[in-house]
Amino acid sequence: MAKKVYDRKITNSQDWGGDESTDGLPVAGSRVQEFIKEQLNSKAGVFHYDNTNNRYIVFADEESQDAYFDDPTRTDLIIGTFDAPFNYSAQITLSTPTYNAILSGTKNNYIGFTFDTMNKSGQSVGEDVICTYTIIKGGVKKTITEKYRYGQAAHFNIDDYLSIGTNTITVGIVGQTTLAATTIGITYQVVDLQLSDTYDVSQSYNVVTNPNAAAAIPYSVSGYGTKIMEWYLDGVLLDYVKVEDEIVDVSTTRTKYISLANLSQGIHSLQYRAYTMLDGERFYSSILYRDLIVYTGANKNPIIALAATIPVGNDIITSGNLQLYGITQYIPYDLTFAVYNPSNAASTDAVIAIDGKTETTIQTHNGEVGTYSIRPIEYGVKNITITAGTTIYTIGLNITKSSTSLEPITDGLQLDMTALGKSNNDVNREEWVYGLYSATFSGFNWNKTSGWNNNRLLITSGAYVDINLAPLSPDPTATGKTLEFEFSTANVSDDNAVICDLRNNAGTGLLITASEVLLKSAGGAVLSTKFKSEENYRISFVINRKTGVANKGLVFIYVNGKFSGAVNYSGSDNFTSSKTLRIGNTVQADVFLKAIRIYNVALTSDQILNNFMLYRDDTVEMLSVYDRNNIYEEGTQNFSIDKLAAQCPVFIFTGDIPALENTTDKNKTIYVDVEYINMQDPSRSFTGKGIRLRPQGTSSMGYPKKNFRPYTGYGTMWDNMGNVIVDGLYSFADRAQPVNVWCLKADYAESSGTHNTGIARLWNQVMTNVQINGEYVLRTESQKSAVASGYPYDVRTTVDGFPCHVFYRLTADSELVYIGKYNFNNDKSTESVFGFRDIPGFDNAKVQCWEVLNNGNHLALFQDMDNFDTEWEQAYEARYPDKSTNVSDLKAFSEWVVSTKGDIEKFKAEKWDHLDVYKVAAYYIYLMRFGAVDQIVKNAMLMSEDGVKFFFINYDNDTINGVRNDGLLIYNYDIDRQTIDTSFSALVYAYAGHESTLWNNLEADDEFMRIVSEVDNALYMAGLSYEKTIDMFDNQQSGKWCERVYNQDAQYKYIGPYTDSGINNLYMLQGARSAHRRWWLSHRFDLLDSKFVSGAYKAKSIEFKAANAPAGLEFSIVSGNNIFYGYGLNNEVVESGVRLDVGKSHTFISKQVINVGDPVRVYSAVNVQELDIHNFIEYLSTLNIAEVYNTTVGTKFKKLVMGVDTATDNRRNTSLSDISGLLQAKRLEHLDISGYQNITNLDLSSLAYLKVLKAYESGLTSVTFASGASVSTLELPDTMQAISFDSLPNLNSSGFSIKNFGRNVYNIFIRNCSRLNTKDFIFNWNTNRLTDAASCMVTLEGISWAGVNANDLISLGAIKNEGGKLSLKGMIALSSVNQEQLNSIKRIFGDDCTTLGSELYIKAPDGVFVTGPTEILEGNSAQYSASVFSDNVGTVEYYIYNGSSEVSTYNGVTIDKITGLVTTTISGSDRTITIRARHIPTQGAIVRGEMQVKVNRLVFPDRVTISGQQLLNTVGNAKYDLVINTQNVNGEYTTEWSLSGDAFEQGLVAVGAQHKNDCILNVLSTPSDLTTFELKATVKKNYNNQVTATATYSVDLFIPGVIMTKKSNPKVLEICYNAGWCASQEYMTETEAQIVLSIGAVFSYKNITHFEEFRYFTSVTEIPNSAFNYCSSLSSITIPDGVTSIGGYAFYNCSKLTSITIPDGVTSIGGNAFYDCSSLASITIPDSVTSIGRNAFSRCSKLTSIIIPDRVTSIGVPVFSGCSSLTSITVSEGNTTYLDIEGVLFNKNKTTIISYPGGKSNEYVIPDGVTSISDSAFNGCSKLTSITIPDGVTSIGDSAFNGCSKLTSITIPDGVTSISDSAFYNCSKLTSITIPDGVTSIGGNAFYNCSSLASITIPDGVTSIGGDAFNGCSSLASITIPDSVKVIRYSAFSGCSSLTSIISKPSKSPSIVSNTFGDSTSSYTGRNTYDQGTNILYVPVGATGYDTGYWLDPLCNAEKCGFTISYTL
Repeated sequence: MAKKVYDRKITNSQDWGGDESTDGLPVAGSRVQEFIKEQLNSKAGVFHYDNTNNRYIVFADEESQDAYFDDPTRTDLIIGTFDAPFNYSAQITLSTPTYNAILSGTKNNYIGFTFDTMNKSGQSVGEDVICTYTIIKGGVKKTITEKYRYGQAAHFNIDDYLSIGTNTITVGIVGQTTLAATTIGITYQVVDLQLSDTYDVSQSYNVVTNPNAAAAIPYSVSGYGTKIMEWYLDGVLLDYVKVEDEIVDVSTTRTKYISLANLSQGIHSLQYRAYTMLDGERFYSSILYRDLIVYTGANKNPIIALAATIPVGNDIITSGNLQLYGITQYIPYDLTFAVYNPSNAASTDAVIAIDGKTETTIQTHNGEVGTYSIRPIEYGVKNITITAGTTIYTIGLNITKSSTSLEPITDGLQLDMTALGKSNNDVNREEWVYGLYSATFSGFNWNKTSGWNNNRLLITSGAYVDINLAPLSPDPTATGKTLEFEFSTANVSDDNAVICDLRNNAGTGLLITASEVLLKSAGGAVLSTKFKSEENYRISFVINRKTGVANKGLVFIYVNGKFSGAVNYSGSDNFTSSKTLRIGNTVQADVFLKAIRIYNVALTSDQILNNFMLYRDDTVEMLSVYDRNNIYEEGTQNFSIDKLAAQCPVFIFTGDIPALENTTDKNKTIYVDVEYINMQDPSRSFTGKGIRLRPQGTSSMGYPKKNFRPYTGYGTMWDNMGNVIVDGLYSFADRAQPVNVWCLKADYAESSGTHNTGIARLWNQVMTNVQINGEYVLRTESQKSAVASGYPYDVRTTVDGFPCHVFYRLTADSELVYIGKYNFNNDKSTESVFGFRDIPGFDNAKVQCWEVLNNGNHLALFQDMDNFDTEWEQAYEARYPDKSTNVSDLKAFSEWVVSTKGDIEKFKAEKWDHLDVYKVAAYYIYLMRFGAVDQIVKNAMLMSEDGVKFFFINYDNDTINGVRNDGLLIYNYDIDRQTIDTSFSALVYAYAGHESTLWNNLEADDEFMRIVSEVDNALYMAGLSYEKTIDMFDNQQSGKWCERVYNQDAQYKYIGPYTDSGINNLYMLQGARSAHRRWWLSHRFDLLDSKFVSGAYKAKSIEFKAANAPAGLEFSIVSGNNIFYGYGLNNEVVESGVRLDVGKSHTFISKQVINVGDPVRVYSAVNVQELDIHNFIEYLSTLNIAEVYNTTVGTKFKKLVMGVDTATDNRRNTSLSDISGLLQAKRLEHLDISGYQNITNLDLSSLAYLKVLKAYESGLTSVTFASGASVSTLELPDTMQAISFDSLPNLNSSGFSIKNFGRNVYNIFIRNCSRLNTKDFIFNWNTNRLTDAASCMVTLEGISWAGVNANDLISLGAIKNEGGKLSLKGMIALSSVNQEQLNSIKRIFGDDCTTLGSELYIKAPDGVFVTGPTEILEGNSAQYSASVFSDNVGTVEYYIYNGSSEVSTYNGVTIDKITGLVTTTISGSDRTITIRARHIPTQGAIVRGEMQVKVNRLVFPDRVTISGQQLLNTVGNAKYDLVINTQNVNGEYTTEWSLSGDAFEQGLVAVGAQHKNDCILNVLSTPSDLTTFELKATVKKNYNNQVTATATYSVDLFIPGVIMTKKSNPKVLEICYNAGWCASQEYMTETEAQIVLSIGAVFSYKNITHFEEFRYFTSVTEIPNSAFNYCSSLSSITIPDGVTSIGGYAFYNCSKLTSITIPDGVTSIGGNAFYDCSSLASITIPDSVTSIGRNAFSRCSKLTSIIIPDRVTSIGVPVFSGCSSLTSITVSEGNTTYLDIEGVLFNKNKTTIISYPGGKSNEYVIPDGVTSISDSAFNGCSKLTSITIPDGVTSIGDSAFNGCSKLTSITIPDGVTSISDSAFYNCSKLTSITIPDGVTSIGGNAFYNCSSLASITIPDGVTSIGGDAFNGCSSLASITIPDSVKVIRYSAFSGCSSLTSIISKPSKSPSIVSNTFGDSTSSYTGRNTYDQGTNILYVPVGATGYDTGYWLDPLCNAEKCGFTISYTL
């Protein structure tokens, strides 16, 4: 009897002698042999050919090989070596260096080389090679493979493969015949160096008003090593300043200040760049070129400035014109410039011309940057000029020739309208002309909302453009026609919104909607495509002539250069329509129109592609498209195999392919030779001879182009190394099972070539990855077994494959013929690939798979079981086991399904026994998500692995995404199993299998549909999203074939068969289908996400949180899309399945209490049009609407209502501070936040469509609108502080309202709001404003005011006069004006303000007014001008009126008759003259105006003194100042400084630099004995050199060693003498100072002013306590270096001390050390300090910033209290005890906030995690307006918020149990506060002087109320004292003058003292109403103690507090 053995495939993990996996049986020898052969046939390690030694080196793997070549000493990695079995060698000769250092971003880096392979004799073999580039960076390896023909020089661009750092590149070649190989190494060192700035080139610098002006250049630099900045001003290198120009940080942002002093008027070029050093070589960044505008008053000519970037490789421009580089032919280049017009003209026209030809005229404004987009058509050097007035700026354009062969196609061009270079600032912005044709615009705002935007014409809100051309008239079929439109749509609310309608009344012509383009002939020929919004498309229609051309009678459509459709029309047909072009005219979609291009000829596919490539937006995109389409052999139009192979694999068949293409016999067989080239993975390449080839498919047999089935088991097959592939078992991809039958899918009926294979790849991936409850429920059992057993191959349920190309030739010598793009796929017959058999550990005994054959068969539909045994083959075909007839399990399953027909309850109860429900649910999702209309029945694969439970697997996926099974693309995205196909006259459903019992039962089963939702969510998490689906279709599939391939494929498969043979399958030509697919899938996924409540529907939701919101609250939505809506709480669905049509609303009602931790999620945010949640106003804490927009479909969200009608509804919200994601609501039209008092700022800058903002009773302080927004209704609160309205064309006075005239506003910017009455608003505001003028900033542009009162205008001008900012631009018409008023107006607004054309033009009723200075200094000149107000302006003449006549000279004063220039002579006396202007009008009488001018005599210094050091004891320089004691000096003078005396005569001193008000004295050497000298100042008049004053000053020159004399510092010397520290009362020596050990308190309270000599007290090691306290005159002191500690109160109240340097050795700073040093502006704490005492820097009110060093471990609290200018506290990163967060001091673990800088303003949110607020943490923070305290805080320290005078409200967290002393002391704006229930005590002074506090609730647990707790709460009207209160301390309610109601709940009165309720008429509680009988004390019935003691008096005393007791509680 034969021995039993295990006879199945084995793995190396099994025990071949027998184990559990082999059922204990030994393995059959044949299986062992099989295993060994498989291993031998696979890779046995890695072999490296060593061409130096003609041998192979063997490694275990590639990692070992790489490690060895990195370190050749590691010979242990070598397994062995052996001599090469051949005598060939390979050679690489580099033409580029082996080491290259380049700057990051450098382009055009190539590896160039030539190669050869040679025999042993050195003779060239002349073979092609495979070249592999291996790039290693940071351990990451990339491999790129190329094929080079013999004789070809390799030129490989590596730009895309290089990254920053060291890149090691190995170039390896292998001969294709000899296999000779070699490698060579190349290194690229890529240096990162980036430079950028934010400088605004429109800035101008007026050196008249600011002679010391400097340009601030904010720049950022980052990159490798130390960076050095170079700055060039006017081409000259500025001095290097190391601290400014050396950068050692990896990246930094700095500001460079460029002095503009002494520069001439005009532009001054600033060029700057950075460089770094590497290997001794400098690497430069790009050069930033910025013109600086300097105005000196020299003239009024416009100044033009440019900003440009000069690319790396170009040098600094030192002379000549600016040269622009980096410009490429055809690619737009944006020119950035600005024009400054000193005349303050309202605007200045800038004319831009290229080589003398005017391109455009742009209207510019001072302070604004302009741009112009240039599209250079010609290459070479061009000159561009910008002309403004008389100023011309010339720039050189260096235009690089395009590296492409692209050229504009102009033959037959009828219309070329492009938005490129068009600007809303263009003076001729409405001029859009081509030849005879021009555009007319209607409804455009010419701003962000509509007009020219980013080289597009944005058409919105019903605007439209008309062009006077009817493209389809006359009939284009006579000559041919091409119509090209490039555009995108956005924010689409109706897919059918008409964008362009060129149809006649019969419907003939072109129609473009928001989602479709359609062309229809009169005879009914239709060609169309759908497209998705939010994406740019270039769509071209080509109408070929009726006769005389190859494509006669054909119409083509192209999308983005690809053939995407074709239709034929008859010889009698036409496309005639007389409609002219109109684009837009809809409010349901926005249009971004890039170009319209129309030809009177039919362009070819190559020409269409040329245009698509040529007109890309930038170089990168153009070159990318061009390069991928550069697939022709040089000089031909034949596809290059090498170029195609570089994109995806290529098959070359040699054999009779036409025989297969022309057969209908699927068994037709031929034998071919094959070459398969896989450059992406060369190891997969193979060749074969005699390979069997058959056509594949059933329905495809009727197509002219076939699928092919290669049988690689026939013939002979070799791998890429020439090894025979045994049995043709080949693995085509990683982990792919080796098999020998394949399928090459032509996808004839599915022209994109993406559906079948793409879905199969995607579906297998997500099904494999899905987990539900931690289980892989969608994996088959065979897949699970494969994973468990370590099976090396993938087990799939769908085919795998990838794109490829197919060529054929009849013989080896024949020409190659390209037959199209194909997919290289698994064949369905390879059963092991699909896990049907041979999977280790899997019992396949019951596996069966049945292909369903017939959509209408009663058995396939499970209608009945009639004749099953005889008819089953009409319904099913066995896929596995192949040709099986064992249908017993199938029959049993069918019987069960049929038994449930009409009995849904039976189906529900038993389905789990017969179905793998989860897998069936997944298949149902596939059917629905992808509209797989032909896979419900036919083409379905019904499978079971156990013979009991059945499920479906995928197969034949081509009829998806809107495709019907006949190839027509006709189904809408909303189809389901009930959708009727209306194209048939009979009743036909879109989905086949409508009568299927199985599927009808499944859809009727609620539990199954719930599982569908569950599985759908899991599939989404596994990758079944829109984005990943599109990636598979468009990138991994169709993206592998370029546009030219698609076009050639269309020609070969569809157009050629039609034109050559009349085979009309043109309807199947649909191109890549990307545009349609994106439209279809984006809508489909949206719809099904909403139906299944899964995917993005739930993930992308509107989310809001509410605090304890009760059940029953209503909130509503309005639909923006026809989908299902719903909402959930947290992650649980509450309501779903609400199907709404567009514009329909639904109201949800909350079903439970909503807590803050349970967010409400309104699903499918992107489809919500309106949301109303106003009923949640009291509870709302957060709102996030970010998901209302996504890049897939844009947004439909138009209205958000959160607020209430504040006039009638008292509900308010104080917790919500921000609407997260608001800027994503790009189409928002209506926003209501009324009543949200914690929302202080709104950024609406990207919401261009906003029409309504309602914000009454909100906390808004500022709001930013989009320029040009559609705002028409605006309701703003009293809290507004800043208003910015920029170009709001629809805002008028009736729609704009602000409470109390905006009295709190201090910053106003209003520009070009033509309908808004800014005059009334601004004058009302100015009258009512609460802000002082110096703090106001007002800018109004585009104003036109009539009837203005001059005094009102002057009052407004007070803002400017008092130091605020005021800028008005436009026209103001005064109702009247007098000379005094006009003088004031001109002083405010400038002399030009009455000149027509000025930025601000002020006019008045007829009159002449002279303006100019009212006083002139004699000897000077002054300019006078006449302001003429007249309708007949003529000429003006100027005179001096001497009392009787008009003269030109009088009393030493002369005036120029024409110019009004006045000159004076010096007479030494004051006098007054009258200047008169005479206006001679063009008609009418002469009118005169005059003014009195005082000519003042010159006053010179006549009394002067000298100040400076009186003691000098070292060599060096000393400065001495001239002190002028004469009043009103106005004359110019010079001071001569001279020396006399012993020291001068001995040559010890000399005068250095001299100025009129100071000089520098040089001490050349020191004397041997004390000596003196005299310094003399002699003041002389400049104009006649006469001496006016002299002064002398005696200076002591000390003996070296003397540090102080009685003259130099008398007060300090006296103290030192009295302390016994010096022997002489006249001086003190350095030696005497050095022996002082302690200074004690001798200086305390002394009136010393300075003590620099303290530095000589080197033995002093500490500043004792109170050492210098109350030295209130001390302004400077130098602490000795030996000091290690500064004691408490050391410098207390040194109020004049401005700065101090603490020596490096100091370790401790005592408490109050610098307390009240109110002039101290800066201080540096050395790194040595470890402790800082309490209040060390408190009340240092000028201190702005401070840095805490690393070593500080102890800081007393408080430490910076009262530092009102402090804006940031910085803690060094190395500190282990403290840290700062945004300038706020915390402990290291962030649990305690220690100090908030008193100078920080606005609002602050304490970070989560903080549990404690330290004493005085916010003390004195008078600018703080809002504070948010996190829930985790449990402790608030004493005086925590003391003095926060702008704080309006606060909520104390529940964990806080006490209100500390003075916690909210003097929070005078605090109106409300929430005290948590856990608080048990309220500390003394807790709410002292909270004068705005209107109400407060004291929690029930409070037992004591501290003294002065509510003292001064003058707005408090009522108070409730809880039952728990036992004690109320002194003055607790003193000063509560408005208190009328006290509710005291204790039955026994709490203990109080005499002044608890005040002790005087000014402090008594309730004093405001004490005598009105309204003050009531409410107490419990029967309460005691309230009618005695201090409750009785003063509280119930009628003359004091006036309360009466009510026993009613």
